[in-house]
Amino acid sequence: MALAEREKIPYQLGASHAGGTDTCTLRRWSGNVRTALISIPSINMHTGVEVVDWRDLSSATDLLVNWIKKECN
Repeated sequence: MALAEREKIPYQLGASHAGGTDTCTLRRWSGNVRTALISIPSINMHTGVEVVDWRDLSSATDLLVNWIKKECN
């Protein structure tokens, strides 16, 4: 959140009501390898007509690129 705010990248906090990822498991069982989960809101997930808002995709990309730059320097 601090990185998004510093770089003026829009974000929102939310909780998924279904599904999940292996992010926590990966971190726990891989010797504390740094992990991150960036979710992009979508509708019709796992179908041929899944839709995301371009602004959400762009913001997620900006956040990830800035995080990688910060971590690799």
